[in-house]
Order: sequence, then C-alpha cells, then structure tokens
Amino acid sequence: MVTTLASGGTAGDIGWIVFLKGPGGWSVSLVRGGYKLGLTRTGTDLTETDPIYKAKDANCCPTGGFDHVRWRWAGTGYKVARSWHNQSYKT
Repeated sequence: MVTTLASGGTAGDIGWIVFLKGPGGWSVSLVRGGYKLGLTRTGTDLTETDPIYKAKDANCCPTGGFDHVRWRWAGTGYKVARSWHNQSYKT
C-alpha cells in the first residue's frame, strides 16, 4: 500500500510511504520526502517526480525541470531502478 502526504498548503504532496503487509501486520518499507512531488505507478514500479526550483523561481513555476526516480521492488525492499532529469513532468 502506498500513500502520499499532503502539506495542506501550496507545497502540495511533501512525501510518500510504502507499507507492506506481512504475517505480523503492516510495516513501513520506504519513506520519501519532497516538495510538490508527484507519484505514479509504472507497471509494478513507483515513479517519483520532483520539480527543480532555481533561485528566483516563484512557488508556482519551477524552471529547472524535473528529477524522476523509478523505484522497483527487489525482494526485500525498494531499490532505484532508474533516475533521470528532463524538462517535462511527464515520465
């Protein structure tokens, strides 16, 4: 189970958590933080997208593009499968 953490303000989603259900109940598998981050599912992977703000950027308008990290289950936890930067929010 995955959930995002909303700031309740202009920061949008500021984190996300992966919970795994096992014989003893739920446990936390991965915790990530960010600012105005996006999270999508790509097949069975999770892709996190973070805007990059330059020094004079307004809160609404990052001009530094986006960092993307694709997370993949590796049997005992999530590992980075791929990371990249581009000018588009879309992965």
